[in-house]
Amino acid sequence: MTREGKPVIGIPCSKSGNGKIALTAGYFRGIYRNGGIPVAFPYTGTEEEADLFFESGDFDGWLFSGGVDIDPARYGETVLNDSVTVEEERDRFELRLISRVFETEAPLFGICRGVQTMNVAAGGTLFQDIPGHRQSEAGSVRTERVNVLPGTVLAGLVGEGEYRVNTFHHQSVKDCAPGFRVSAVCPDDGIIEAIEPAEAGSRFVLGLQWHPELFFHLDPGADRIFRTFVEACREYGNR
Repeated sequence: MTREGKPVIGIPCSKSGNGKIALTAGYFRGIYRNGGIPVAFPYTGTEEEADLFFESGDFDGWLFSGGVDIDPARYGETVLNDSVTVEEERDRFELRLISRVFETEAPLFGICRGVQTMNVAAGGTLFQDIPGHRQSEAGSVRTERVNVLPGTVLAGLVGEGEYRVNTFHHQSVKDCAPGFRVSAVCPDDGIIEAIEPAEAGSRFVLGLQWHPELFFHLDPGADRIFRTFVEACREYGNR
């Protein structure tokens, strides 16, 4: 339900070590800048509470943000090394919530853990650890190049071919989920960096392994992603 023409976008967020809600301000700024109203809320412990958030009907779209790792048991594996950090409550809440979102035509945007959540919920798998993949530079610095594949929705937003991004993840999509396709890869190591539905349609669904919320103010393509997402949420809310 839009508010004075502004779509309301739900963002499940992290919890810090002391139990406080945590979310990078860039998620809010990217949505505010492009005419949306972001609403962050903490995950809780049950699937029933995820259903309550979903069934409230208050959201015109959903953004799933970054955070800790998804339990490998969720995609049929065991933990392979000490770098994997999981939070069972968040997995339970977000995987249930995103599965409900998949049942609708609501716009969906996943960033970092968010794209991994999309992929696992739809039946895909993850690489549990990519040693040395995180950059040490500040968040807005883009140290990694990705190859955006032609003919994809992502290519229509940022252009096809080489695109510079930031990289803070140590996990990534391994097997792309049924119904999805790869829309960007890192040419240096073959890591999947973005996915989208295999069948292009009117619904906005996009998952990025990088963090456009940290450099949208510097890059027209990253800003266009947020703008297109927010506009899709507005159209969905006005139906």
